[in-house]
Amino acid sequence: MGEAIYSAYLNNKGSMIANTIIYKRSEERFLVVPNAANTDRVYKWIMDNRKTYNVRVTNLSDKLACISLQGPLSPKFIEKVVPEAKVQKEVNSNLNLWVPFLLRSQR
Repeated sequence: MGEAIYSAYLNNKGSMIANTIIYKRSEERFLVVPNAANTDRVYKWIMDNRKTYNVRVTNLSDKLACISLQGPLSPKFIEKVVPEAKVQKEVNSNLNLWVPFLLRSQR
């Protein structure tokens, strides 16, 4: 729990469909956060490729928002802008700091 990985979705020819961050919420639950412009494409890829796996997939893109800042000043910036946010600091392969957090819709 609390782990994340930066990865990519590839088509059958090995070309990139989209990049994404996948967060491990528990042993059996994951949150996939693709670039917003690719949400439908990633959802379709997951649905098309889950056929042999016993998984349930729910598209929550209309219920959640995600802000992601990069760089060493990200934690200080987000803590000033949104003091109540619990900043989760993660280091990616380029040693940049990622500061993602989710805001639940009030619907």
